[in-house]
Amino acid sequence: MLRLTLRQLEYFVTIAESETLAEAGGKLLVSQSTLSQSLTELEVAVGSQLFIRRRSRGISLTPSGRETLVRARDVLRQASDIQWNAGGSSELRGPLAIGCYISLAPRIIPTLLETFSARHPLVDLAFSEQTQDLLQNELLEGAIDVALLFDMELRPGLLGHELARIPPHLIVRADHPLAERGHVRLAELAEEPMVLLDSPPSAENTLATYHALGVEPKVAYTARSFETARSLVGRGFGYAFMVQRPADSLTYDGGSVARLEIDDDLPPARLMLLVSSRARINERTRAFITHCEAHFAALAAG
Repeated sequence: MLRLTLRQLEYFVTIAESETLAEAGGKLLVSQSTLSQSLTELEVAVGSQLFIRRRSRGISLTPSGRETLVRARDVLRQASDIQWNAGGSSELRGPLAIGCYISLAPRIIPTLLETFSARHPLVDLAFSEQTQDLLQNELLEGAIDVALLFDMELRPGLLGHELARIPPHLIVRADHPLAERGHVRLAELAEEPMVLLDSPPSAENTLATYHALGVEPKVAYTARSFETARSLVGRGFGYAFMVQRPADSLTYDGGSVARLEIDDDLPPARLMLLVSSRARINERTRAFITHCEAHFAALAAG
């Protein structure tokens, strides 16, 4: 006999996504005592402690709790699918949570959301921008349905759909002596200061690329933000190794950069759309995958 309820799972997931029972209660508009009782009943039903409760430090998931969280999110998604599709309508509806690598998001997310929403207006889209390590955690924990990121340091348990291959390039200040040439070898700028983009795992990948060619860059500045790195380059603080290709050469603060293609034989970055191998792929997610594949295929075709 089933001894747990969808409400208990909903409360559990909300508690897991909050720092305290008080915060979870505020989100759900229920009392802390109600949440505590529901959590106790769920722990009895599953036969395992799900949280460690600490008076001064709030609550934290146990290993069993982390495993249960993934399954609970999946069950709630399936229940949501049943609710949204019970009417028999052929039109897609319901929530879809998308994650995107933080430096990719400004370039691709607005267009993808706009065009997908135009085709499927009843799908409730949400997205988050994170570094690749955090996005992979969110996928594996069931917090998001899909993620757009690069094929770098991917963890087991993820299934990928390649969307595009993007060759890396360098950017320099617009009036740099090499700007008009338009291409360069990495070694030619090795003695100049470098602005290193450090949004995991970009820095590690960049430095590994240089080291594989026997080139040692002189890192003068490190920037967590893609646009901060571009702005520093635009003001003459160095050059930068990039994958993203903004449509405009202007930087946020009014500077300007020039792109240099790389003559060295470097592998392109693979842009991927990933899902968790443990998650059941619903029709909204399938539609988004198909939409992304068609979008990038059209871009490649010119």
